[in-house]
Amino acid sequence: MLKNSVGQNIYLEKINTVFSLPFIIFFPHIVYLFLLFGFFYFFQIDLSFLVILFFSLTFLTFGSVVGIFYKLLENLKETNSKYADFIEGTDNFIIRSDKHGKIIFANQISEKILGLMPTECRGLKAIDFVHPDDLKKTKKIFLYCIKNHKQYASLENRLRGLNGQIHYLLWTIHFHYNKKGILERIDNVAKDITELKEAETALLKNESRLKKAQKIAKIASWEKNYQTGEIYWSEELYFLLGYTNPKIQPSYRLLLDHIYPEDKRKILDISIIKNLIKTKKPINVEFKFFTVQKETRYANAQLEMEINETGKWLFGTFQDITDRKRIDEKLKLEKERLINLLEVLPAFVYLQRKDYSIAYGNKKFKEYFGEVGNKKCYELLISRGNPCENCRTFEVFENKNTIEWEWTDKNGKVYQVINHPFQDSDGTDLVLEMGIDITDKKLAEEAIKRERHLFIGGPVTIFKWELKEGWPVEYVSPNVIQYGFDPKDFLEGHLSYLDIIHPEDRQKVEEQAYRCIENGLNTIEQDYRIICPDKEIIWFYDFTVVIKNDQNVVTHLDGYVLNITERIQREEALKQSEVNFRAIIQSSYDSILILDTNRKVKFSNLAAEKIFEKSSKELLSLNPPLLFDKKTEIDIPQKNGNIIIAEMSNVEIQWEGQKAILVSLHDITGYRTAEIKIKEAKEKAEEADRAKSEFLANMSHELRTPLNGILGYTQILKKENLNEFQQKSIDIIEQSGMHLLNLINDILDLSKIEAKKMQLKEDEFHLPSFLEGIIGMIKMRAEDKGLTFEFIAISNIPHFTYGDNRILGQVLLNLLSNSVKYTEKGKILLTIGYVDGAQKIRFQVEDTGIGIPDNMLQDIFSPFKQIEMHIRNVEGTGLGLSISQKLVQMMGGQLQVESKLNHGSRFWFDIELPEVSKEPEEIQNQDTKIIGYEGKRIKILIVEDILENRMILNRFLSLIGFIVMEAKNGEEGVNKARDLLPDLILMDLYMPVMDGFQAIKQIKEIPELAETKIFTISASSEEFITKKFSNLGCTDYILKPVMENEILNKIERHLNVKWIYEKRGDLSNLEKQATHLDSEIVRPSSNEIKSLYKITKRGDIKRLNKELDKIELLDVKYKPFVKKIRSLASTFQIKKIGELLENQ
Repeated sequence: MLKNSVGQNIYLEKINTVFSLPFIIFFPHIVYLFLLFGFFYFFQIDLSFLVILFFSLTFLTFGSVVGIFYKLLENLKETNSKYADFIEGTDNFIIRSDKHGKIIFANQISEKILGLMPTECRGLKAIDFVHPDDLKKTKKIFLYCIKNHKQYASLENRLRGLNGQIHYLLWTIHFHYNKKGILERIDNVAKDITELKEAETALLKNESRLKKAQKIAKIASWEKNYQTGEIYWSEELYFLLGYTNPKIQPSYRLLLDHIYPEDKRKILDISIIKNLIKTKKPINVEFKFFTVQKETRYANAQLEMEINETGKWLFGTFQDITDRKRIDEKLKLEKERLINLLEVLPAFVYLQRKDYSIAYGNKKFKEYFGEVGNKKCYELLISRGNPCENCRTFEVFENKNTIEWEWTDKNGKVYQVINHPFQDSDGTDLVLEMGIDITDKKLAEEAIKRERHLFIGGPVTIFKWELKEGWPVEYVSPNVIQYGFDPKDFLEGHLSYLDIIHPEDRQKVEEQAYRCIENGLNTIEQDYRIICPDKEIIWFYDFTVVIKNDQNVVTHLDGYVLNITERIQREEALKQSEVNFRAIIQSSYDSILILDTNRKVKFSNLAAEKIFEKSSKELLSLNPPLLFDKKTEIDIPQKNGNIIIAEMSNVEIQWEGQKAILVSLHDITGYRTAEIKIKEAKEKAEEADRAKSEFLANMSHELRTPLNGILGYTQILKKENLNEFQQKSIDIIEQSGMHLLNLINDILDLSKIEAKKMQLKEDEFHLPSFLEGIIGMIKMRAEDKGLTFEFIAISNIPHFTYGDNRILGQVLLNLLSNSVKYTEKGKILLTIGYVDGAQKIRFQVEDTGIGIPDNMLQDIFSPFKQIEMHIRNVEGTGLGLSISQKLVQMMGGQLQVESKLNHGSRFWFDIELPEVSKEPEEIQNQDTKIIGYEGKRIKILIVEDILENRMILNRFLSLIGFIVMEAKNGEEGVNKARDLLPDLILMDLYMPVMDGFQAIKQIKEIPELAETKIFTISASSEEFITKKFSNLGCTDYILKPVMENEILNKIERHLNVKWIYEKRGDLSNLEKQATHLDSEIVRPSSNEIKSLYKITKRGDIKRLNKELDKIELLDVKYKPFVKKIRSLASTFQIKKIGELLENQ
């Protein structure tokens, strides 16, 4: 809209101009007309011809005018468009106002300058926007121009828009008048010079500041044109050279005249000028100059060459640095002084950078910590490889504050340290650290603290009182409160020192003080009592110092008092103690003498008079030599010829305030006589014990030797195909032999237990097989008496465990054997299982036997005791329970009992049997007969003088596949061993010709037999064998009777033999046929189930396995059933087997 408005106004103006042109163009035609009329009038030319000529000229002229007009009109339209675009596109502010000054047109810049749109400006007066400070000047110029009909004018002023912004404008003003000279309008074009004005203002300020700065900094400038020689000096340069008139003609020569000759070359040197021209880089020159007043000063000049169209110009600055130079000299001197001061300081000083490196360290620093080098502070000061936690230096870096702290170095020295922020000359932030060794000071402070504590915080209380009536107190130490006094009561005059002294001691204390002062003493010492506020009476030791003035007149007393109540009480107690001591030693049964330091008797009691057969007067001052014998026992001869043996002791004591020796003599004559008798009795007892041991060893040997033959042949015969009667007979022989062996072991075990020589021999064993063996032996005995035997496993028990199965078996056999002995009807029950919440297994034996009365329960674990009732006819040694209790205790348990007369008994114990992991094959082979072994044939030499024993060993070793050789004495054994080189030798110890001891020694000396395994075999006691075994150098030992399992286990362990076991029936073909039936369990007939259930209820696992073998042979389809029952039986899960069979 603005553009259209501007265009219309300009277009109308141009149209008026265009329409005034024809008048100018037609003016010649009018002249033509007048000329024609003149020709007609003067020359009488034909009028028609003139008319035709006129119209012809007119037509031609009009046609050209019309063409020109339209052409001009088109140009005007194009010009108008460009003009309008120019007005709107210009950065200048354009306004047109009427003769009254009201705006009739404004371009778009009005929005920036006045804060109004162009249309909003119409009707407003531009003069109203002029800044008040410029209003008068603006009106004056306008009025002058209008009054004098000036068409053009220039003006600079400020306008303030409605938005408050002020703009500097440079105006070009065009005044338009009509023909009468009356103002019609005004065209105004303004350029915004606000930024230029601000720059000029800043420049003026900068120039002013520059001059001030130059004056303050004493910096001047000069310029020289090398082509013209023209030179310029700033005012400051005149001043610096000492000229008071700045109008003196400057010259380069004049400037050089003020420079000292030795420094002129620094400026005149042609190489400097060439370098300036070549590099165009400024250079700095420092030199000495002198002023007009002949004062020597220093200057720093910067020279710079500039080449332009006006020539080569040398520009220079000239700064008076005299003050700085003098300051530098002073600073240099001060720096040297400071460095010297730092070097002699008794403190270490160093500067640290942020990267922990050390920028400077003084002499004391290097003396304390060594040369700085490239080390970090933590490496030098504390000898560590990384920075300290909570570094105090970095606290200064971060907070820019000064801190004081104490630091203890690696050697224990204490330093008072100050850390202060510091900035190096290049602006680098550093920390200045200064530390002074205050170790001695700290020690002194600690000493002062201790001393102060002694006097103020310690037991000593200080009083200072005047020597006036009542002794008023001027000072009292704070620790007087320990006695209940308030220090204020003394200092405010409510209490004097004499007021607190006990009334009975007050006069004595006062008189003693004045007496000492009169005698010229400077100190007073005395003990007295005081009364505390709570009425408690305490004793003071008072050390008082007499204080005198310059006239030697006593003015004060300084008292240092100490509570000695306990000492006084101890002294009183000591006095009473001496009285009591005299009474005690006088009445003592021991003879007591007190000797002085000269060893003369000063006191003796009645017992001493009696033993020495002298009166107290006779003993006094005597010096009996026997009292100084170093022996602890002395013999005192009596008048009747007897000797009294006395045990003597002495001790240093205080007697009547003097050092003394108290000698005590204790009559031990009767004790020594009894001791001799006891020694004789002990020797007799030891002789009897040796006889007992020999008897037991001989008894063991004599009994075990025939037992070895009996039990050896029972083991061989049991492997033969016997009928039921023969098998039962062999079992009875074996049981009887084992019973006799147990009796022997009971006696020997009791002997070892009493001598504390029995030890556990723990090893891995198969618990189910172990229990099966125990149950098999007891079950047969129980059934022979018509008793029912049951076994229950109340929880799963481990297959393999670690423990002493021999001792565990002995305990269980003792308990179960007792139950069979003392039970006439009913049943025997063995229960095994884990105890709830524990890792221990409980073994429990119950019976329905005769029971035990309550009053006899405490005797059942005593050796050789049986219940004195109607059971005297029961066989046994009476050792079973006593040994069992001790064996259970060795295994970490306690044998316990509950019993009721005529209702039976229950024995139980809990022990730990750690489970041991074994392969299934190893478990399967536990109850399987050994029929051979893998690998090469092993040669075994049996050296035994008894034929039966050799036959037994030869028999069961040959059956397994060993190559067995025999020798009937030690000498034959040595020869055969040398010739045959056996892998294992079984050596009896007691043989004719040569015993086993000598034979083993000779065999070990043969190089080829040095590593041969040797098992000793003996019928002697285990204790005897154990003693001898360690000296023989044998591999292992076996006690007679030799048990097959024991010897095979030891062969397996020491010779690394892998056994071949007998299979459970030849079922290989049947098993192949039955593989497809494994997943389906087929049960046998009800008769077989009932038979199995009955056997299970009795707990007879061995019989159960035999029955399962029979069922397995009946039909291959029963194999899965048999397999499942066997799996449960292998871990004695009797209850589960019973439940399984009961549900069939």
